[in-house]
Amino acid sequence: MRLDFERLSRLPSATRTNGNFIFQRLMRAAGPPDLQGRRCAPGPPPHFYARGLFQQVEVDGQPLRIPALTPHLSATPGATTWPGPAVGAHNQEILGGLLGLSDTELAALQDEGVI
Repeated sequence: MRLDFERLSRLPSATRTNGNFIFQRLMRAAGPPDLQGRRCAPGPPPHFYARGLFQQVEVDGQPLRIPALTPHLSATPGATTWPGPAVGAHNQEILGGLLGLSDTELAALQDEGVI
């Protein structure tokens, strides 16, 4: 599916009033970009891992590699001890409380896979 540039041209005004929900819906409808057969590497190059630029944390019982703290100092090496809240943990607070979306609108966004 090709991008609908007519719809995309309305994004600036739509996002001022609707956050980025319109943008997310348009991008989901358009599908992934056509990279003309190009392949992307499935992650950072191996030497990034060898140099300690990533560390592994656990999120919902699953391992997740995240960027490590840099620079690496011998006396104070630093580490991530908490990866942050679960994805969507603040949806109700932000989307409902701050942006004023109703429970029905939040449920619709969840059904569409937007949140």
